[in-house]
Amino acid sequence: MSAAEQYAPGVSDIGERAGGFSGREWVFERIHDWLKNPAGGRFYLLTAEPGAGKTAIAARLVQFSQGLANPPASCPLFQPGFVYNLPGVIPDLPPCLCRPASGA
Repeated sequence: MSAAEQYAPGVSDIGERAGGFSGREWVFERIHDWLKNPAGGRFYLLTAEPGAGKTAIAARLVQFSQGLANPPASCPLFQPGFVYNLPGVIPDLPPCLCRPASGA
């Protein structure tokens, strides 16, 4: 199983989805701010028109967690393996969302 499939089962094209990704640092800053705010909501809903880059943003977050891409300097939580630390940031987060897929 590839590293991409370990973090996102069935998605083996993380590099392709995030290929040529640039800009949109503001999106990562907003997600980062939401994660570090203990009083924030349990969910962060990213919405946009088709083709706007929602999947590319999700793929880039996977790359940050895998250490395959450098996060914006303004987002220190997005270090390699950050998904494993999310239960400490979001106490009610189901643990199954923060570990590799079974069979990895």
